[in-house]
Amino acid sequence: MINNIILKGIAFVSNTMASLREEHGQDLIEYAVLAGAIGIAAAVALFALSPNVFTDMKNSIANCVTFKNTCAP
Repeated sequence: MINNIILKGIAFVSNTMASLREEHGQDLIEYAVLAGAIGIAAAVALFALSPNVFTDMKNSIANCVTFKNTCAP
């Protein structure tokens, strides 16, 4: 009986340690960090090309949302 309890305890500790070593969620975090870095790089590149790009984009979106019909081609 005591041997059975000891074996179950060792199996529990072994399974717990194995589950802590798993790296399933690590890939998701790496992709999220990579996507964030790409987004920041794209924003910096847009700002470097034209400092008014964000203002122009905001005004274009505002014109479309307020239905002034100035965004039609």
